[in-house]
Amino acid sequence: MRQAKARIGEAVKKATEGRALKEFGPKSLLSEVCSGEKVPDYLARIYQDKPARRRYALALLEDDTDVVVTTTVTIAQKKSV
Repeated sequence: MRQAKARIGEAVKKATEGRALKEFGPKSLLSEVCSGEKVPDYLARIYQDKPARRRYALALLEDDTDVVVTTTVTIAQKKSV
């Protein structure tokens, strides 16, 4: 759980990069979120579950008119012996 919280914190840090943390909320709280310390358990659990993480990421991009979401299917080829 600790590692998942740290990864969410890193994502928040990247999302707020170049901007003052206070633009997004109390600086002390956001600082603790970026370190992973104050990331809610439910977000860490979403991160840990790959299908849930993918759905979450896509949901965040849904309303962004500057983003085009495409789906690519790759099928691994088995080596014949």
